[in-house]
Amino acid sequence: MKKTLILSIFLMLFASSAWSLVITTSTGSYEAGSVDTLYSPTAMAYFTSSYNGYEGFDAEVAWVSSILGAGITMVEEDKTQVNAGSWGEGIDTATQHTVWGFNFAEEFDYFVIKTGEGCLGGNNHFLYTNLDSLYWGVIDLSVLGVDIENISKVSHIDGVGGAAPVPEPATLMLLGSGLLGLAGFRKKIK
Repeated sequence: MKKTLILSIFLMLFASSAWSLVITTSTGSYEAGSVDTLYSPTAMAYFTSSYNGYEGFDAEVAWVSSILGAGITMVEEDKTQVNAGSWGEGIDTATQHTVWGFNFAEEFDYFVIKTGEGCLGGNNHFLYTNLDSLYWGVIDLSVLGVDIENISKVSHIDGVGGAAPVPEPATLMLLGSGLLGLAGFRKKIK
């Protein structure tokens, strides 16, 4: 029993550090989860400053709303050409590609990357699903087919939060039964 417990603890410690992606910025190195993925193969578009009658940032909000639905919140995070130092660089151990990470000030379920010209299918807006660490947006520019794989290719990044989550009935039932169990256990002890 003791050997099994020690082996289990060792494997958990080893496994937790083996899967993390490290992003190095000008202020240090950080675990950033894993490389995030496009929301769907069609979550990309080309538009300059207007989309469906909206201009600038509102155009990006309208485009993301057309994919995710109403009720999203979007925060304009960074103009890369102005603040390239807020990005960090790392290596995806699975592909050996250079990846780039941006540390958000708050958690986001999704994020939008706007690039310059010369990307996959001529697109310049890409919607990503934020996977492991919701404080980090991590991208592999080679997946987008950019002709220059460095962070200067990204114009800016916007964080996208989903609508407020609605609790599932099963989750509420589980919580309720746990509370009832605790109340019953407390009564039994008294």
